[in-house]
Amino acid sequence: DDSNVIFSDTVPILVMKGKRIIKAFEANHSITVIDFKSKVTQKNVKLTVESLNAPSQEAKPIKNELVYEYNNIYINLENEYIEKAVVRFKVRRDWILKNNINIMQLEQYIHDDWTVLPTEVIGQDARYLFFEVYAPSFSLPFAIVGI
Repeated sequence: DDSNVIFSDTVPILVMKGKRIIKAFEANHSITVIDFKSKVTQKNVKLTVESLNAPSQEAKPIKNELVYEYNNIYINLENEYIEKAVVRFKVRRDWILKNNINIMQLEQYIHDDWTVLPTEVIGQDARYLFFEVYAPSFSLPFAIVGI
């Protein structure tokens, strides 16, 4: 549903077996970097990151936690060919302070439920805190959540 999409960015990538792919996204995204290693060489791969108003149609809303942003990450490469998948994201410091947030985490919608992915703080500047997560896969809904 296009009305749910706040911002979408699609980038073409050449995937080469054994090579790391690191793609940075525009400043308007909370998702800042997608980083992975490929087990195959493949042309015409497209990586799409979407910022959403609400969860994707295939996911239920998160309850009892404050959602900073729902996201989709799509790649037309089978998950079995992806290893060491990393998602980096940023959250505004003023949002964290205003909402009295102690922990930020990335959750992924796996097997009809939201699953917390181990999330690590990797940096900060005057406006944002930056985080990194190892993701088991792409092409499933994600949510940046504060508790």
